Amino acid sequence: MNVVYIDTGYDLSSAEKTKVATVILAHGAGQTHKDMLPLAENLAQEGFRVVVPNFPGMGLTQSSDHLDNKMYGHTVEENMDFLGNFIHFLGIGKVDLIIGHSAACYALASLVTFLQHVDGYVYVCPGTGPEPPQGVQPYWFFKTIVWMWEHPLLWPIVAAAIKLLAIPLSKGAIPNEVRSATIALQSLIGARLYLTPKLAVMLKELNIPLLYCFTTGDPLISEQQYKDYAELNGISSFDVYDKELKLIEEGKRDFSDRFCLGLKFDLATHHPMKKLGCREILVKHIKEIFHYNQKKFKNT
Repeated sequence: MNVVYIDTGYDLSSAEKTKVATVILAHGAGQTHKDMLPLAENLAQEGFRVVVPNFPGMGLTQSSDHLDNKMYGHTVEENMDFLGNFIHFLGIGKVDLIIGHSAACYALASLVTFLQHVDGYVYVCPGTGPEPPQGVQPYWFFKTIVWMWEHPLLWPIVAAAIKLLAIPLSKGAIPNEVRSATIALQSLIGARLYLTPKLAVMLKELNIPLLYCFTTGDPLISEQQYKDYAELNGISSFDVYDKELKLIEEGKRDFSDRFCLGLKFDLATHHPMKKLGCREILVKHIKEIFHYNQKKFKNT
């Protein structure tokens, strides 16, 4: 599989790459690596090596391997394997930080539990769970899918549906709008939302730093769903920013055991990382994660 990706450290020597922090950005379903490019540029300006792969079927990376007739279904397992293999292929010995947007956070949560020495992870308007996003319709359909995943006799039907959806994507040119919608549908069906609470607990127990941000006017996911999922991940208070991105309320901070910070933006978008002011705030707190880890390392 020929993967299209961005690597801001492509011209660094092997020795130089070991001296800079490596950040992996994972875009959401139905999007491409270009959606993460503005944030990648901001991070690169701060001295990070930023790597942004394009998931199969989105953008220029093909969704199927015609040599062995395997089709990519955009399930959590496939996305996690894709990211893991991609990191290994590039020879990245240590991933310092992983940033996921939207549905990519489902795979990101699983990947972080398996990768060693990850300094932190960032959720940007993450896909929530265990309930489906309230903005997807028909809601009863996705609620049924979540229920079917939990039953051993029914989940093979869901898995087969994901593969059926992959067939038209592998047949060549189809309108981008149709492709994006189909991939988003695959990702949500294959997300195994019932597992999200378990993964959240596992990550909390690993004490891996987390930066969690969301918007109050997101058309896909309600503010309450974001707050409920944040609480599962150990976050109960937030730094609150108004529409002009001015800090109007500072959340409680207790980083004695774990860096765990929530950001709430009063914006009506699912893509806050495309807004310059939001990116600057995100980068500021991402740097805070590294400062926290350095301080913790010195005290051990």
